[in-house]
Amino acid sequence: KNASVQFENVSFRYRNDLPWVLNDVSFTVSPGEKLGIVGRTGSGKSSLIQALFLLYPVEQGRILVNGKAPVISRLPLDEMGLEEFRS
Repeated sequence: KNASVQFENVSFRYRNDLPWVLNDVSFTVSPGEKLGIVGRTGSGKSSLIQALFLLYPVEQGRILVNGKAPVISRLPLDEMGLEEFRS
């Protein structure tokens, strides 16, 4: 499927006592657009993907797919379930 992905001021860390791995990251990838992620070891490449698939909770900001954020415990009509979000 082609989908847009939007990071809005996303900040992420693995534990509260650790430094931010991603700090206020914002970008948009349009449907059909390809994005390469490059950087040195420890620069946050894997953490960006883990945040995208919500493998760890994002503390600040939000991640949208086609303008919708995932909702794990309830499913309002304007949101989508985690399984659909990840697909």
